[in-house]
Amino acid sequence: MTHYGQLLGDVSDDAAAGHSAEHAADWPVHESDGSVYHYTDIKGLKGILDSGHIWGTHVAYLNDSQEFSYGVEAICAMIARYGEHVKASGQAELRSSAILSVCNNVLRAQELIEDDFGPFVACFSMSGDDLSQWRGYANGGFAIQFDSQILKESVKQTTLPTQLPIAESAPVPELHPVEYLPERQSARVARLIDDHIDELVHAVGDDTVSGIHPAQQRLVRRIIPLAASMKHKKFLGEAE
Repeated sequence: MTHYGQLLGDVSDDAAAGHSAEHAADWPVHESDGSVYHYTDIKGLKGILDSGHIWGTHVAYLNDSQEFSYGVEAICAMIARYGEHVKASGQAELRSSAILSVCNNVLRAQELIEDDFGPFVACFSMSGDDLSQWRGYANGGFAIQFDSQILKESVKQTTLPTQLPIAESAPVPELHPVEYLPERQSARVARLIDDHIDELVHAVGDDTVSGIHPAQQRLVRRIIPLAASMKHKKFLGEAE
């Protein structure tokens, strides 16, 4: 990665970034000893040691800038299929409409994100010796080993304002496991929609709010990090 954009945390003593308890059960079996690895070249290593910080890269400046778009488009397709499934199952039309209406607002958020507003990503792997990452990220450099528990404990709150169509404050950086398998990606999206379906149905019939309804804002807020943690199955070996 070549573009450092937003501070994720302080590694002056230990390390930065973290993951919440709700994601812990999703970690793949690669994390046998609790370690994660950050592949970087000598310049990246020096920057981390000199500053004592891990910085996130804007998704538009990742080595593969299409990764985030893949996640957003995959989620929209999954939401659409889920909405059609709900409709075909004979459940209330309002419920299906509530699900299907989310996609437009997800795509609107993507447009703003790609302009300027994040998310910012720092990449770690659960594999400390992966050939594709040595070639793609290290450039003859290093795989820096971090204790994932220390990452969790040392994460700091991000306080920069956001101009996304989301009224709440910026989220705390977290260490999210990347999901590569389509069936598991679909299951995560379905769970997310189910968590919000009641308020989404209410939003469809609420004429008192102009623009994006707060219920949809809350869902989009959760979809953004999910999109950033979904990749094509051909990258499964990276174990991010």
